[in-house]
Amino acid sequence: ANTHSKCHGQVEFHNSCRASPATAQALRASNHMINQADSPPPTRPPSSQSAVRRIPVNPRASQYSLENILNEVKAFPLAHTPSAPETPVKAASPSSTSVPASPQPPGAAPTTPKSRVWKVVHAIWRTNHTQESTDPIERSKTALRELAVYLVFIIILSMIAFSQSTTTEYRFNAAMMDLIVNTPLAENDPRTFMDIADTESFWLFVNGPLLAGLYPLTDYNGAPLQPNEQGFLLRDNKRLGLPRLRQVVVKDGSCDVPSAFQAQIQDCYASFDVAYEYKGLLTPEYGASNATAGAYVFHTAADLQLGNHWGLVATYPGGGYIQTLAQQFNDSQAIVADLQTNLWVQRGTRAVFIDFAVYNANVNLFDIVRLTVEFPASGGAVPSHRFLTMRVIETTTAWDRFVVACEAFFVIFTVYYLVEEVLEIIHCRMKYLKQFWSAIDITMIVLSFLSIGLYFWRKDQLDAHISMVVADQEVYANFDTLAYWSYVYDIMVACTIFLAWIKIFKYISFNKTMTQLSVTLTSCSGDIFGFSIMFFIVFLAYAQLGYLVLGPNVQDFRTFEESMYTLFRIILGDFDFAPIEEANRVFGPIYFVSYVFLCFFILFNMFLAIVNDTYRKVKVQLAQTPSELQVGHVLKDGFSKLATKMHLKRNVVRDLDDALKTADANNDGEIDFQELKDNLIARGRAEEEVQALFAAYDKDGNRVLDATEQKLLMEDMKRLQDSLDAEERKLYDSVGVNLPPDAVASDIDLIRRRVVRLEHSIGSIISKMDAILLRLDDIASMRSATQAPPSYDQPLFEASAHIASSPTSPSARRRVPVRTSLEALERLDHPGSAC
Repeated sequence: ANTHSKCHGQVEFHNSCRASPATAQALRASNHMINQADSPPPTRPPSSQSAVRRIPVNPRASQYSLENILNEVKAFPLAHTPSAPETPVKAASPSSTSVPASPQPPGAAPTTPKSRVWKVVHAIWRTNHTQESTDPIERSKTALRELAVYLVFIIILSMIAFSQSTTTEYRFNAAMMDLIVNTPLAENDPRTFMDIADTESFWLFVNGPLLAGLYPLTDYNGAPLQPNEQGFLLRDNKRLGLPRLRQVVVKDGSCDVPSAFQAQIQDCYASFDVAYEYKGLLTPEYGASNATAGAYVFHTAADLQLGNHWGLVATYPGGGYIQTLAQQFNDSQAIVADLQTNLWVQRGTRAVFIDFAVYNANVNLFDIVRLTVEFPASGGAVPSHRFLTMRVIETTTAWDRFVVACEAFFVIFTVYYLVEEVLEIIHCRMKYLKQFWSAIDITMIVLSFLSIGLYFWRKDQLDAHISMVVADQEVYANFDTLAYWSYVYDIMVACTIFLAWIKIFKYISFNKTMTQLSVTLTSCSGDIFGFSIMFFIVFLAYAQLGYLVLGPNVQDFRTFEESMYTLFRIILGDFDFAPIEEANRVFGPIYFVSYVFLCFFILFNMFLAIVNDTYRKVKVQLAQTPSELQVGHVLKDGFSKLATKMHLKRNVVRDLDDALKTADANNDGEIDFQELKDNLIARGRAEEEVQALFAAYDKDGNRVLDATEQKLLMEDMKRLQDSLDAEERKLYDSVGVNLPPDAVASDIDLIRRRVVRLEHSIGSIISKMDAILLRLDDIASMRSATQAPPSYDQPLFEASAHIASSPTSPSARRRVPVRTSLEALERLDHPGSAC
């Protein structure tokens, strides 16, 4: 479409720009149409339509002149270094002429350092919420820049998150659980830790799997281990410090015994509550030994530096009665036997905690273990366990250094987005708080800063704890608080990356397909809210009914919360009907069938119908709504500009190559300045460009290119041609177009031929429109002088009246309905036709 792009300045179309006849016809018709739109309609058709028009040259053509291409050729690594000749002197290229800077207009405010800093800040942190431009293209470019920066951020965050949690942690925990928790209590007793049901089975576990796991005595071949080897669990996990037992007790008389039973029941121990906790001195049944004397003295949570523990039955404070085991198996076994003999676990005991920590140097992981056995006031035992792994010590591997670098970039990105949100708050003010994504942004920034603070805090605490354990192996390694906050840190990182992935919808909202979810939920939020009220009335009624009737006998309904979870599982198809039927053979089936029919078949499908109906409406609305941001247009425009740039470069290289092959008119094997100048000027190049060519390759300055100089120039042109082919093929590959090896140049030629045919079609259409407008102008003038037009001119009269009543501005006249004019012309040519 740039057939005149080789003309420089204002040139005559017929003389300098050798366009095709179709192009010339199309341009003449379009020029006439523009003239007709800009001036009042003539009373008579003009006598000649072939007036020469001066058209401006495509400004892109000057950017890819022969001189610029030569400069680009010089950038390639060449085998030769052309010497600068004395003559001819390189002429200044018109495209390289320096333009003096325009003076600052009077009265304009001078640029201050503060304003420059603000411009830099605005350029770095520019978003669609802070920029003033309403141009869709500019906003699309800003959206793409935001998306690209955010994708880098989310990749870095993902690297950090996945480096904190690996499959090795699961295997580590599984191995420790198999060693301690899943080991049978005795050779003839298949019960495990999770089967503990009373005090007797608790002591059986402590004397069996616990001591055997914490103090291995023999290797797998039966050979005894050395004392320094007994501190390694499963041969690889080093036990840190000493294990410890801790219990919490409630005092006697914490509950009231009915008067009818006071004669038979003198003691009463209530369920655990901080108000009922016993903090006095316990009395051993038969007298404690020196190793267990401290087990009957109460220690506060501040002394033990422990926090609360949330158990299955109650929440317990960090204080209590503690007993630390020994380094060797025999000493620890004696301590346990002494505690069991003296009834250390009493009627008032409500929970016993077993804590220890191990470290595996092979995988650089800590495992902080807590085994809990709760003794509720109703009797029995409720066992539970907690295995917390953490990786804090950094090693010198390449992956660890890469993770540290990602963490540093994460801190930089966190500060970057903090500044961005501050600028958006300044720009949007109260509107900022009304946006949904603002809450997500603030939450992510807060979580990010808390995660950064926890990261440095736990690293400092771990160093202190390790120093303490290494200095004294005869104390308990208290990693409980550190493990808890490490667990909180993992949760915060997980929540941050979850919100980060959800936030992608904010940056891809320019696509109508991507906004369907948010628009659908927003549109049906009112209906869903009303439906939710109705649903939860029925749901909570069934939850209370199941808890009250089935709770005493069915585990899934033992609490009100468990009853709600069970009903949600029934909606999803996960249920166990047998216990419900066994609890009540009449009520159970009625309860189950009625709930499934009402909540699943009716209410659940009503919810799906609401969402489905709204989604259908939203799809129709989005299909009729234009995109707010033209991101696709920006991408296509960038691709088109790059392709045009390579195409113009290729034209220059092709012209020069053809000129070198045909410029030797006298066949003497040498090309002089005049021969090459005439050939290139005939191809639309300027004389200054020929001079620049000779200045670069005429080494001897005789204004003649001999065979050697021609060879050097041809080699440079071949190198640039190969570079353009590779760049063009890479461009097509980037958009998913697979081309054969020889398809680049032929594809450009095919596109050029299609453009010529398109110009021919456009020229024909413009000529017809020009003729129509002239005929309509004549008819309008004739109609104004008569009272009634002939019947066969009625369609043309209506069309001319429509044009006459339209605005007379050039832009308005260009919007004349072409279809009406074509129909009028067709009726004029065929008056007997029906349409």
